[in-house]
Amino acid sequence: MTIICALHEPGIGTWIGSDTACSKDGLRRLDRGPKWTIVGSRAMGSAGSHLLANIIDEHSGELLNFDGTPFQLARKFRKLLTDYEFAPKEEGGEAPIYRSYVIYATADGVWHFTVDGGVYAIGGCKFCADGSGEDFAYGAAHFSLANHGSGKGTIIAALQAAIDLSDGCGGDPWLHLLPAQC
Repeated sequence: MTIICALHEPGIGTWIGSDTACSKDGLRRLDRGPKWTIVGSRAMGSAGSHLLANIIDEHSGELLNFDGTPFQLARKFRKLLTDYEFAPKEEGGEAPIYRSYVIYATADGVWHFTVDGGVYAIGGCKFCADGSGEDFAYGAAHFSLANHGSGKGTIIAALQAAIDLSDGCGGDPWLHLLPAQC
């Protein structure tokens, strides 16, 4: 799997990051690169199935130039998953779960798309992570933010903790700033 994370820093912009490894059939490759697709001041990151990253890349223009709300974007993305026959896991009486681990980020904020199609808005100076190293990343980010860490420092600490401690993460930390629009 992987680690993706984001942190909006008011007045600065939104920091996004990931590890750079991937695995296939039990083999780890360290040349995958970032798990984010960026168009202008918007980005979508994915963890888990490589098909998610492929769908986001293939439809980056329509997804990352979309002018609707983040919830409408999540619904649009969910429709793409069904179009690509990304198999959901169904629970009786609940929305199908798509094992889609996605974070949407702009220069103005961060939204976490849930596996059942919901959206969490992440407030300013609050950290968001998803993927195999999520727990390690949240722990490192919490410590960093509690000790007056910067957005950049927090993302770096979170990525490094996930890479160092999770067997599902690897490679080097990758970091990018979606700068605030002044």
